[in-house]
Order: sequence, then structure tokens, then C-alpha cells
Amino acid sequence: MIDPNEKNWPYYQALFFLQDEELTELAQAGQKIYDQKDALYQRFYDWLQNHPFFLSYYTEDVLQAIRDSEDIFWDDLLSGQADDEYIERQRFFGQVFASVGIPFDAYLAFLNYYHQEVQDLLEQQGLLSLNLLKTYRKFTGIAVSTLTDGYSSAKDELLREKEETLSSMSTPITPLWEGILLLPLVGFLDSERAQQVMHAMLEAIAEKNAKVFILDIRGIAVMDSEVANALIKMSKAAKLMGCQAMLSGISGNVAQTIVDIGLDIQEIQTHGNMLNALRAALRLTNQSIF
Repeated sequence: MIDPNEKNWPYYQALFFLQDEELTELAQAGQKIYDQKDALYQRFYDWLQNHPFFLSYYTEDVLQAIRDSEDIFWDDLLSGQADDEYIERQRFFGQVFASVGIPFDAYLAFLNYYHQEVQDLLEQQGLLSLNLLKTYRKFTGIAVSTLTDGYSSAKDELLREKEETLSSMSTPITPLWEGILLLPLVGFLDSERAQQVMHAMLEAIAEKNAKVFILDIRGIAVMDSEVANALIKMSKAAKLMGCQAMLSGISGNVAQTIVDIGLDIQEIQTHGNMLNALRAALRLTNQSIF
């Protein structure tokens, strides 16, 4: 029984209705055109150098990596040998193309041209029967599917890392004074980001032994009940750690919105601007600017 959740060689072989005898026929044809391999790759490199995006994407390092892998590419396509290692190798190649920044459409153009060159060579040598053409298209379909799977997974990972980086950059906690921390909030504050902010806030309070934490909300795009409740939770969490949370940047519009939606934030100390919040924080911690 083939598990559709486990995308190994038996899965792809069944998905594309590819038989072992067909792979044997493909391998026999591949042996007959092996002596044309170098000429085919030279045409391929000529095509790459005339590609409109060549200078942007196909750098010398990328070209060298392709040259170093010529025999692997050729054997993977025409040796008729396919197993789980073959599948993982195709995924790896897809990940490599994604990691060097080649866009998906340029990547597909690369695959399509290479596969078409091999198909044309088989036809020129009088080897491309209808059955072999069907086999070749099924096998290249598996190759494109697995290569694309690897490309997509690498892009997803790069996106996840980027989101984590942006998330960490979006919570720039700054020590203002001994025991006083500041976090300017900018943009939208949904439930997921609120959790990230609270986590970063509590870690900073513990690390710096902070007594006051100022949340400056001038840059908040929307003030609604979800945002206000998130701020209340942050204040309560800080209080449990012996830290007073303050809000600064309360504009007239924000104050009116809070009143209109009937929210009670009296337990949070609020200030119209950051300077007033800092003065209050200094008094609370028995410090002064001078």
C-alpha cells in the first residue's frame, strides 16, 4: 500500500504510471546518445548566456555548480536508475536553485530547455518512438515535480526565516534608564504579534530587572478592542513580574476610540507622549535626569 503522504519513489512511480520496463528502454536510449553529451551541454550553456536574465541570476558560481553536476544531471535523466535517493537528490537541487535566488519562472525555463534539448537529441538520433516519448515525458514530469517540491520547501523556509527576522526587528526593546525599558509599537497588532511582543517584553523585564516598561503606541495603525485587550494583558503580565507598564503616545483620537468602544484601561498608566511617560518612570524608580 502506497502512502500518499510519503512522497518517495514508489509514490511518484505510481502517480505517473511509470513501469520499470519503460525505465530500461529510456536507459538504453540514453546510452546511445551519451557521446553527444558534451555538445548538448555546450548548446545549453550558449542558451543560458543569451538568456535575458542571465547576468542577474546565472552567476559564474551558479554556472560552475551546474558544470560540476553535469554527469549527475545526465545520469538522473537517462540512466533509468531511480529510487528514494534519486527523489531526495532532485529535491536538493531544487533547494539549491531557490537558495541562490533564481526566480521560479527562470528556474522552470532552465528545466524546460534542458529537458527539451535531450528530447530533441533523442529525436535527431531516430530513437524517439511514441512509447519512448511517453516514458520520457512521465519521467521528466517526476523530475520537475520533485525539483519544484524542493524549490518550494526552500522558499518556504527562507520566508519563515525572514518573518522571524522581521518579527524580532518589530520588537526593538530599548533600555532608556536603569530599570526603565521602552518598546515603540508600529503597524498592526494582531493576536499573533501581541503574543510575540508579550514574550519579548517579559524576557526583557527578567533580563534587565526592569521596574517600568513603556509601551509607546503612537505608531499603532488601528486601535480596537483586540489591541486594547492585548495591552491590558501585557500590563497584567508585567505587574506579575514586579514591573509597572505604561502607555505613551495616547492621542486624542485614540482616547476617543477607547471611550467609544467602552474599554476600561484605568489599570494602565497612560501618558500623552513619551517624555511625560519617562518623567513618571523616573519618579517611580526614584531617579532623575540630572
